[in-house]
Amino acid sequence: FPYTTLFRSLLASFLKMDVADLPPAKQVLTQMAERYYQQKPASTDDKAKVKVWEWTGEAIVQRERTPYEVEENLGPRYAREALDLDPSYQPAQLVLLNLMLERTYRGKVEKILLEPLPARMQQLLTTLDAELMLRVLERGMEDRRIAVVLPVIQALGERGEFRAARASSGQPRGLVRALYYPDRRVQFAALKAMLRMPPSSTPAVASERIVELSRRFLASESSPKALIVSPPIGQEMPARQVAKDLGYEAEVAGKPREAIEKGQAAADYDLVILHHGMSDAEFPFVYSQLRRDYDIGGLPMLVVVDRSREKAVKKFVAKDAGVLVIPDEQFKSGDDLKTTVEILFKNAEVVKLTPAERKDFAKVSMDTLWRMARDEIQGYNVMPALDVIRRQLRTPDNALQALEILGRLP
Repeated sequence: FPYTTLFRSLLASFLKMDVADLPPAKQVLTQMAERYYQQKPASTDDKAKVKVWEWTGEAIVQRERTPYEVEENLGPRYAREALDLDPSYQPAQLVLLNLMLERTYRGKVEKILLEPLPARMQQLLTTLDAELMLRVLERGMEDRRIAVVLPVIQALGERGEFRAARASSGQPRGLVRALYYPDRRVQFAALKAMLRMPPSSTPAVASERIVELSRRFLASESSPKALIVSPPIGQEMPARQVAKDLGYEAEVAGKPREAIEKGQAAADYDLVILHHGMSDAEFPFVYSQLRRDYDIGGLPMLVVVDRSREKAVKKFVAKDAGVLVIPDEQFKSGDDLKTTVEILFKNAEVVKLTPAERKDFAKVSMDTLWRMARDEIQGYNVMPALDVIRRQLRTPDNALQALEILGRLP
């Protein structure tokens, strides 16, 4: 097109570049959309307003929008413009779907697993190319965008997309990776999705993990817990009291291995408190071991240190938004510490499990183990969950199912 050639020549002249070196417009538009996906949204304060020009279909009009509204619309707009130029351009498809999901579910993470997908979103996600969906899932897990990951996992389960359940020879991917992802909602969504796959497509490592997760969710109590790791000798009870005043039941682990085992045993921990009852030389190892664990590694972590170590430890953990360091004298009951923990959860972008979610996770897990024992779901061994199943005999809601499971075991 002559105008395109002219405009490219003018742009190259303005940028002092050779025309041949100009990137394709679809690539530039996708990069602009990507920028809005990567950055954190602007303040949602309705008092802040900016003036924007918008096309109504008939005329250009000036309107006032909040910075949040402007950013929320610009990313999808640029991605759609890239797809107008080339509908098959996969980078633009990827960023547009990420932006749409984030826009739809941001602020609603605690409701995603308790409610069916909206009809339009379900239709979209169950008809998209499976490889694109898997790329969106992988990207969402890399970026820790739970609002993107959860609906994609749900949709993959609803369509029985067996390619998402396959194990790879290298690092796990798709739903198998999601089973080990350090977020309880993601793990639960992946568990439900995997159970809808053909048994032949479920690898052995996934089958074992599904039983393990069912056991963890069933073993969880209704009250949130804090896991206190390595408190100084003699400080266990004061640390428990501080956690209680924050609204948590406290469990104490003297060593990182014990902490990981507690995290594997039940999925009711919301907060990890790493105390300074260890040598300075041990800290990097203990911290890294806890943050790498796939059951408790994604939980917000409060690190309590001696004042003399505060600066060095803050520098060491600076890249992890889910960790906050405070000196020992600030670890005491009161509004200041409650505010600090609220800031930690906000920085970590973690939404606490609601009572409704905890109840649903436990109920689905009990039903899953019961169906496995009855061979309604084949290819699973419930014996690793036997101790938790026996404990359900004391729970009125689960006693009959637990008794039937035990009656079917050898």
